[in-house]
Amino acid sequence: MLYVEVNVPEGHLSLAERRRLATMLATEDLAGPGEADPGVLALHRSLTHVVVREADVWVAGGRHADLSGRARYLVTVHAGPWAAERAGRIAAAVTRRIEDFDGDADALRFGGRCLVHVVGVQEGGLAAFGEVLTAEGLAADAAPVGRALVSHVPG
Repeated sequence: MLYVEVNVPEGHLSLAERRRLATMLATEDLAGPGEADPGVLALHRSLTHVVVREADVWVAGGRHADLSGRARYLVTVHAGPWAAERAGRIAAAVTRRIEDFDGDADALRFGGRCLVHVVGVQEGGLAAFGEVLTAEGLAADAAPVGRALVSHVPG
């Protein structure tokens, strides 16, 4: 299960652009090519939630950031207990998708406009429907849990 939060400066992206970015990130296998089984990949996608928010205040280095140029992206990916071993893949996949979206790869990769945090959530640290989700439980109930979570997402 991944929960991806993307913060962008207020007014830099339209609602349609924020929706497109969220969709691009939600359909990517952000965990990387380590999972080849189509069922596992489908489960990962079904359990991935992406939220793109506008930040009206942005402070970096103790000062209000200059937001007059192109958009900046501050991304936090909440991943499972395997986050440490896949953090590099996740960060690269997120950055690549944002590069595809933004169209300015050099500024994102080398200009500091895209910062990705990968945060590991320990086993037992995720819950749905009032119950803790475990790796074993997800494997056993993968399809019903995935369908149920997706059906609760507002359209």
